[in-house]
Amino acid sequence: MSDRLQKYIAIIFGIATLTIVVWTQREAIQELVKPDTPIKQSNDSGERVEQLLARGEVLARQHCVTCHTLPTPGMLDHDAWDVTLTRMLPWVGLVPPDTGLTNTNGFERVLATGLYPPKPLMSDQDWDLIRNYYLTKAPRDLQQPKGVEFVGSQNTFAAVTPDTPFDASCIAVRVEPKTGGVWATHDSTRKVYRMTPELNWQNPPLKLGGSPVEMRFTSGGMVGALIGSFMPSFERTGALVRWNDGNLETLATKLHRPTDVLPVDLNGDGREDLVVCEYGHFTGRVFWLENKGDTFKHHTLLEMPGCLNAASADFNGDQRPDLVILTGQAREAVYLLLNLGDNQFTPHMLLARQPMWGHSHIEVADFNNDKHPDLLITNGDNGELDPALPRPYHGVRVHLNDGGNNFTKELFFSQPGAYKALARDFDQDGDLDIASIAYFADYKLNPKAGFIYLRQDKSLQFSAHTLPEADRGRWVTLDAGDYDRDQDIDLVLGAYNMPQRQIPDALKKRWAKKPTPILILKNLTK
Repeated sequence: MSDRLQKYIAIIFGIATLTIVVWTQREAIQELVKPDTPIKQSNDSGERVEQLLARGEVLARQHCVTCHTLPTPGMLDHDAWDVTLTRMLPWVGLVPPDTGLTNTNGFERVLATGLYPPKPLMSDQDWDLIRNYYLTKAPRDLQQPKGVEFVGSQNTFAAVTPDTPFDASCIAVRVEPKTGGVWATHDSTRKVYRMTPELNWQNPPLKLGGSPVEMRFTSGGMVGALIGSFMPSFERTGALVRWNDGNLETLATKLHRPTDVLPVDLNGDGREDLVVCEYGHFTGRVFWLENKGDTFKHHTLLEMPGCLNAASADFNGDQRPDLVILTGQAREAVYLLLNLGDNQFTPHMLLARQPMWGHSHIEVADFNNDKHPDLLITNGDNGELDPALPRPYHGVRVHLNDGGNNFTKELFFSQPGAYKALARDFDQDGDLDIASIAYFADYKLNPKAGFIYLRQDKSLQFSAHTLPEADRGRWVTLDAGDYDRDQDIDLVLGAYNMPQRQIPDALKKRWAKKPTPILILKNLTK
């Protein structure tokens, strides 16, 4: 075959291929070019407005899915959208990336990742159409969350308020599983205080080189995730340390705001490995440290911002521990990482959420006793607005596993500002109950919903309860365990009374006059 004939055949084949692609993808191509087509002129002003809004919606569907799930206008009210859209300008390249930042230390690392576009992704006119679409379609006032309906009384818990040698800036509490007692992180002094089951504080407090926002007790000692900066920061000042009977060991440094460490033997060699979540700020990741005996080997699992915490269970019945990771920035979702063996994991994105969803915590439990791990998730992080906006979709959710790792059936319990929920059989009647805290509670209308005890009275039927002491602090941390060694499960709450405008002055004054950094809910079952 001659070269000329080969050339002609190639040209004809190329034209035919292009024709097939254009024909089969004609609807997608029309959708992409639609924003650039002129708007039909109309003398009807109402029709003109609808055309502009429709064009803004098409532009939003084209551009706003680049970094996160497409948000709907009804997720925020008009004023909140006004603030949020202004913050989006750097991400579409219409203002410099550092616009609005009060602290840019470490920001050069974010710039180096290429997250920000080198040039505008759209014209000012197109951005105005997107902005107008959201501001016009958004409700003037967001639907108010349904207040928590507390049913009757409960006799499972009684409040105990121990004297504390620190103020209400506690960011982590943990019940010591072997000896009882409570460990608590005081962020202001970056110290860890330890309390005995008899409510006596041990001296001196521990200095671990930073503030552990999570503490896990392992066979090799307490492993702590030192967050570095509780407030948003671009600097990698976090670390992972292990404390064992007075010996302090650094396991990892230069971490970007780590928020969780999970001990689990991922490769079946009998040694506890460590899964670490770096929440970061615009960037983040999840990695695991393979325990080699004397050293740890680093393996990256996910690279994305807002990795909050990890939980583990066998999701596919192969007798290997799998992982679920909760993310709270950008593409908020649950990520199921199936363990393939040989240190290999495959990720699956579950329950994708809109970017203002506010994920805050996840754990795994079997609520219906079908041997399939279910998910307990809270969403209520509300720190981007001051005052915080009560949102009707914030709360506690139980996602039931159908056996094929589909979690579409859910139980929803409204709790504005929900921050962490734990599932345990608190009343020892054979089923799982739920205890939940809210850091962004509705302190004006429903302050006692800062703590909720959801008691399972019948199969998957829960009643909501609280205690008179539930409004004594702004609860940011929660743990469950037998602190007093009497064979039942108690609760420990920690308060970080950071001021925010949605908190009534009377409540702030009461917190200042009589702070409650630690609240113990003693289980009365035994």
